[in-house]
Amino acid sequence: MKFSIIGILLSLVCLIIAIKINYDMSVDYYLVDGKTRAFFGLTRLDRLYYGAIGFTGLIVSLIGVMRKEKTWIVVSAISISIISMLLTFIDLWKWMI
Repeated sequence: MKFSIIGILLSLVCLIIAIKINYDMSVDYYLVDGKTRAFFGLTRLDRLYYGAIGFTGLIVSLIGVMRKEKTWIVVSAISISIISMLLTFIDLWKWMI
């Protein structure tokens, strides 16, 4: 159960960071003018590095599967890590405008 809890914590950290970065990007996008808006997504590619935290959570959760930990904890850890990785790579900030 230890690996699954660590996987959940890593995934939640990645999820919180992804939401915070996307919110900041939406606020910044609202404040810039027309020429900067054209390439705004390309100037913020550094946010993709935070997907590594979610990927690490997924790996740790899969180690929990190999160690035969409780199924519902492992399933929740894997699903939270997949959601956190998706939110890192999807342009969520466009929906917040």
